[in-house]
Amino acid sequence: MKKRRSLTFSIPNLVIALLCIYFGGWLLLNTLGLMNTTLQTSTLHYVPYGLVVLGALLLIAPFVNTKSQLGSNWLFGLISLSYGGALLTDAHHLISFGWLDIWKLWPVLIVYCGCMLLFGGRHQKKATKNHAYSNDHPDEAFDAKVFAQNLKHDIEQQIKKDMRHTEEGLRQKKDVLKQEAHQWQPNSKGQRQHEQERRQAQRENKLARFAEPNEQKTDDDSGHNKE
Repeated sequence: MKKRRSLTFSIPNLVIALLCIYFGGWLLLNTLGLMNTTLQTSTLHYVPYGLVVLGALLLIAPFVNTKSQLGSNWLFGLISLSYGGALLTDAHHLISFGWLDIWKLWPVLIVYCGCMLLFGGRHQKKATKNHAYSNDHPDEAFDAKVFAQNLKHDIEQQIKKDMRHTEEGLRQKKDVLKQEAHQWQPNSKGQRQHEQERRQAQRENKLARFAEPNEQKTDDDSGHNKE
């Protein structure tokens, strides 16, 4: 059975790919001289928003997907989020921060070290456990659809198994009832013979009762004759 290739992408990779396409297209238009000042300003206006979204996704990814690398994701996520946020605050005239002032974000490295001390060990244990399980079960990739199908198949098999046991139990009970009924059912031939004997006995009793008065009357007549 051939395995179907998954066409799904992780959100951080998707955002990075879109940013690369965006910057590549912007540089291509600028190199060909098709980018005027108004278009250049309007396109650069949306870049900080993309950096903020990318940074947020890179920070959230380790908590959603344990297979993602916490260190690299958080480092680039903090830098991207801080850089994009600084550019947005400069666009709203809250601080003065230019595109080349990225070096001013060096305290982000200290924040990164603190986050790694807090969450790095816990994520490493969880990732190691999942990695060990994946090594022991290399063919078991979690898929919600496959899991649902397997669960449905297992439930159907269990139901069929229980129904077979139930039918076998009912069949055995039916056989036992048939045997008991057969044992208690009277024999038709023996019943007819018994009925004939009973009738014969009744006839004999009637004849005996009819014969007793006649015998007594005969005795009385013989006594009178002797006298």
